[in-house]
Amino acid sequence: MVYKKVNLTGSSTESWEDAAMEAVDRAEATLENVKWVEVQNKGIELASTDEPEYQTEVEIAFEVE
Repeated sequence: MVYKKVNLTGSSTESWEDAAMEAVDRAEATLENVKWVEVQNKGIELASTDEPEYQTEVEIAFEVE
């Protein structure tokens, strides 16, 4: 088996977990054979937003056929 990894950053005004799931949901909608996810970084954007925005960077691995 061969896997490819991509980094995505999700955002949410609720939590880091919601931000991570936004990235995972998007990956599953656009990629086939998603196998695992690893959280890489977390942060909060404060500038240019009305309320704090949680951001979670994830590494998504999917199987290449």
